[in-house]
Amino acid sequence: MKCKYCGADLDNSNKYCPNCGSNNPNYKEPEEEIEEDVFEAEPVQKSSTQKEREDKEDTRPPRSKLVAGLLAILLGGIGIQAFYLGRITRGIFSIIFSWTGIPAFIGLIEGVVILVGNTKDFEERYNVRNTDRED
Repeated sequence: MKCKYCGADLDNSNKYCPNCGSNNPNYKEPEEEIEEDVFEAEPVQKSSTQKEREDKEDTRPPRSKLVAGLLAILLGGIGIQAFYLGRITRGIFSIIFSWTGIPAFIGLIEGVVILVGNTKDFEERYNVRNTDRED
């Protein structure tokens, strides 16, 4: 076949005329073969936002206001309430300084504040759940 613009010889493997660059009307796109096994063998990768959501999700059981208050009053001298509420560093400092009696005093005050305080405030502070996921 000849190019209608420049008269160069064309075959069906070129999309454009190698001489003038015009479109080849007889050109056909090669068909790609899709291997079905490839789709089954490759695992589905999660997007970065899905990974971030899974990392943020709190899988621990909800904390009880009553338990936290009683732990603070009874065992506040060694910081058990801090460990229960997820404040590990504070619990470690309470253990280190337990011989001074200061953590026991702070635990007593914290226990009373927790028990007398608003339940909604306690829930928001210590039982935060990932609210943007779809259930």
